[in-house]
Amino acid sequence: MAKYNEREILDFFKKCILENGYENTSMRFIASHFKMPVSSLYRHFSSKEEMLEWVIQPVLDIFNSMYEKYKDKNYEFLRTMTLEEVFDNQRTPSEFIDLMYRYHDEFSILLSHLKGTKYENFFDKLVDYEVKTSLEFFAELKKCGFKIREIDPRHLRILTENNFNAYFSVIKNNLTHQEALDFMAVFSDYATAGYKGLFIER
Repeated sequence: MAKYNEREILDFFKKCILENGYENTSMRFIASHFKMPVSSLYRHFSSKEEMLEWVIQPVLDIFNSMYEKYKDKNYEFLRTMTLEEVFDNQRTPSEFIDLMYRYHDEFSILLSHLKGTKYENFFDKLVDYEVKTSLEFFAELKKCGFKIREIDPRHLRILTENNFNAYFSVIKNNLTHQEALDFMAVFSDYATAGYKGLFIER
């Protein structure tokens, strides 16, 4: 066991999930790959759920921190920008794409292979949170004197779900990093124009 460190074990664990799915990846199989007793593997990780958390949670923490940073920045825009400029600045920052490609395997796992785990509803929870914070932001826009159209929260959820589907599709469709950046530039133009047309009263 001394030959292998925990990073190597976790890297193989990621490879197994990507190739076979989380449900079909067992502690016994991982131990056999490293020619160690299962009991030795359990001395490092109490379960494959713990291994999954070691793989996913640090990346998710970075993503959430970045998400909150940009959410807070939106409120700063209200003090210095017109309403059109506020919407123009809702474009997906390239920093998010860079993050996904720095941790490509982790995001591939998070988006496709975690049925039955605590991360299974990652996408739906993200959409729900985005809808909640968007409605709060729209309320703040009104308090600042901006005139925006009302939207049915159910409609907003569908739009938000479509936006995140497009955002994460760069991973699901195996685009290169540069192709992903090019796509998001085009999609951001499309989404920004749509949101301005939907919310800004003329």
